[in-house]
Amino acid sequence: MKIGINGLAAKMGGGVTYLQHLVTNILEVSDHRLHFFVSSVAVERFNLPIESDQLTVESVDTSGTASRLWYEQTYIPRQIVRENIDLLYSPSEIPLLMCPCKQVVANQNSHLYYDIDTEESFRQQVRKRVLARALEVSQSISESMIFVTESSKRKAARELAISEDNAYAIHHGVDPSFGDASNEGLITPAEERDYILMVSTLYKHKNVHNLILAYSRLPAETRHKHPLIIIGDKTTDKEYTQRIESMAKELEVAEDVSLVGRVPLSEVKSYYSNAHLFVFPSLIESFGLPLLEAMTAEVPAVASASASLPEVGGDAVLYFDPKDPDQISVIIEQVLNDEKLREDLIVRGRNRVKEFTWEKCAEETIEIFEKAVDPNE
Repeated sequence: MKIGINGLAAKMGGGVTYLQHLVTNILEVSDHRLHFFVSSVAVERFNLPIESDQLTVESVDTSGTASRLWYEQTYIPRQIVRENIDLLYSPSEIPLLMCPCKQVVANQNSHLYYDIDTEESFRQQVRKRVLARALEVSQSISESMIFVTESSKRKAARELAISEDNAYAIHHGVDPSFGDASNEGLITPAEERDYILMVSTLYKHKNVHNLILAYSRLPAETRHKHPLIIIGDKTTDKEYTQRIESMAKELEVAEDVSLVGRVPLSEVKSYYSNAHLFVFPSLIESFGLPLLEAMTAEVPAVASASASLPEVGGDAVLYFDPKDPDQISVIIEQVLNDEKLREDLIVRGRNRVKEFTWEKCAEETIEIFEKAVDPNE
């Protein structure tokens, strides 16, 4: 079978990570041929086996959302016919309206059906409504839909005109290299204290403001011993980043809070390996891969009891109400001060991550592709 993968929407972060591992593992576990459409601005971010007879990577020049949508709806259908593609996989909600082959669509954006108390611009509200409608249309014109968790699949069925028929949940995997001992040597001396770590782009729904509030309520001695380090892009929402920085100053914790910004992946792994505690306070996550990365690095984790996070973390995480800074503070201090609890969470995490592999993700995805092309198989 020849499978087309529409990766034009993947420019950075989780979208690139997902497709990188999915494509690589499909090649390893099957003999299906792949035709991978990727944006020219992102092609260098993918590390794919370019000499593989199974894989064709086609770089498409898309300069923005409008350009991408135009290429998706006009160029890709022609390429499907020209390249004799049997099935198209679109992992970013929007299907081909006139697709000349079978298609499977994935939803990895749970913002479309979760209502969270964060301010949204008019543009963001319109975009959310358009994508929600696209998701509803997807089911009517595609063979199957893939969600990243059971909780997001059920939530979409309740909130949108989505049926759970032909809808499947497939968990992402986690890169085992986050657990390599060699990661530990990259940290700088200024960051060698037993720090608390958060890894996330700074969006409002990531709930960093409540984490800062919670952190400010820890005893001063605890804060000095355990500084808070936040890794993630600070430029996506500059207004929110400024709000966080101002809040840290007003609460007099700025000396112990570091907004590091984006760093290379090798350094991210090092930050995980040297962390004393990982905290993930997000109000909404489609999956929650950083939780698994922390577990792989054998770092105890605490997280928000919202959206998909309990499904991903299972019993290997302590949970809190993300809107209650006092509760967040109590949970953080509990894990910092209880060595037996820390060790228990590390052991549980070590076992939990065994259930999340990219090989398993690829195998389950291929099974859906094959069923879509031949339902009787």
